[in-house]
Amino acid sequence: MDTGDIMHQAPLPPLTRVYWQRHTHRLLADISTWASSAADISEARHPFSFYLPDIASWECPRMERSIQRDEHGEISEIRYSISSHQVLSLVAEIPGDTNHAPIRPFFTNFKSGFRLSPEADTMVAIHLLLDMWPDFYAEHTAGAADEAKHRLEIKTQVDNALADLPLPHSLDQRGDRPSLLVRLGPNAVLEAQLPLTQGNLLGHAPREWIEQVAKTWQRSKLPFTIRGKDPFTVWGRHQRMLPDFVARMSFRHQYEEQWRTAAKGILDRPPAMAANSLEDMLTWEIPGLRLEGTKNALGRVERIDALIGQRNVLWLKEGSLRLLALAQYTEWLELQWDWNSNLHGLLMAFPSLVERMMAVFAHEASKEAKIIKMAQDGILRIVAQEVEASGHTYMHKLLDTVSLQVKMLRRRALRFDLTYEDSLHFIAHLGETVRLVDTLMEEVRYPFWIITDTECQQRHPSAYAKLPSK
Repeated sequence: MDTGDIMHQAPLPPLTRVYWQRHTHRLLADISTWASSAADISEARHPFSFYLPDIASWECPRMERSIQRDEHGEISEIRYSISSHQVLSLVAEIPGDTNHAPIRPFFTNFKSGFRLSPEADTMVAIHLLLDMWPDFYAEHTAGAADEAKHRLEIKTQVDNALADLPLPHSLDQRGDRPSLLVRLGPNAVLEAQLPLTQGNLLGHAPREWIEQVAKTWQRSKLPFTIRGKDPFTVWGRHQRMLPDFVARMSFRHQYEEQWRTAAKGILDRPPAMAANSLEDMLTWEIPGLRLEGTKNALGRVERIDALIGQRNVLWLKEGSLRLLALAQYTEWLELQWDWNSNLHGLLMAFPSLVERMMAVFAHEASKEAKIIKMAQDGILRIVAQEVEASGHTYMHKLLDTVSLQVKMLRRRALRFDLTYEDSLHFIAHLGETVRLVDTLMEEVRYPFWIITDTECQQRHPSAYAKLPSK
């Protein structure tokens, strides 16, 4: 049935919209899975607009249909409604607009939407969607209202339970289960998931146990987080990167910038000797450098390598060059140039520049390596004395930064993430912190985590925005 008279629904309350968003995402994920098994991998993929004429010809007995066309007569949108209320829209994609999702349910106000999995057969998936949507809409209309009402009750219960809590807190209702967020201190947020059930949501005496968590975190002199067990964590497995390599890594960005500044400063000067081709450059005599050309299939030079002894320190192609001299300290640095650049000046200065900077970098890295070795040795000694001796299972990674995890009760992990500089100041407090958290885990039964601000912002962006930074 076609109709041009479709009524738009009023914008939904936020909690109702969250409910529909979650369940529609699951429906489309299931549809994509089913439609992927029917897909012909040899068939070419087309924009969504390619399928709209065929989709528009399908009869949908349980939904009214309205077809919209653009100024060229092409189908731009197909609207579907139930009892004159629009419930779904299929929209032609805008070329080059990756944010333009073609499947737009009513709860998005038809301004945003969903995509199918790239592996799904589009025609099969949309046929399933149109067939299932009326029942899906009927089933979840009542469910959305019930859950929204229940989540409002949860918010009221949490607000009442924590009315006198002196710590800033916020509630995120977007997920399958509401999440309570409590600011413990700088870069530390308590996260606790609440059940979607009636009864005492936060366990016995919620204010008391939340304040106990906060006091434990504030008493510790060593910053920590508490996580669920990472599926990739292998207890007892340890990694240690050599101090020399860590030192080079730590100076990498600083040295890259020095290299880039020095090379660009020379390139930007007026050239004393110009060239019109890579072949011309091969004729230059550069003291301390040997220039070697690589030719393509047509016999033209397409790359020049500059070597000191047997070591390649620089190569250039037309329009770009790479600095390789300190590859063990830095990534390859690429710079752009043209035929007006002072390439001859850069090559002439390069041997002395390499020697000078190599000496500086080696000296600085050697000093840093000694500090890192001292930090690594100190960490391993304290871990053996305070963690291993107490019978805890743990793992550590001494890479470019320090990561230490200690196994706790109820499948949780106490985690420390430090720089080597910080570890020199804080690691002596490791044993004290582990004992504090051991006591906390024994006394607080309600499941919770302590996460960083970055993690909190990623998981709960809207709720995180309501928490003060300290």
